[in-house]
Amino acid sequence: GKSAKDVSIAEAAYIAALPQAPTYLSPYGNHQNDLDKRKNSVLRHMLDNNLITKDEYNVAKEEKVTFLPQAVTGIRAP
Repeated sequence: GKSAKDVSIAEAAYIAALPQAPTYLSPYGNHQNDLDKRKNSVLRHMLDNNLITKDEYNVAKEEKVTFLPQAVTGIRAP
């Protein structure tokens, strides 16, 4: 992980996109295109509400975000 102050605008948009459908939009699932569309929608809302500039929008839209590898853990039962 990283500190919140080090999160890019694109990363923040991905984080904001997830609560809508966290399982469906998981970056580790089969719906990466839908997650990217939702991220772009969040960026558009940020731009439309003057939270980011057009230049920041363009950079964030094109930024390639790399997710940490998915942790593989087994189910632990008592």
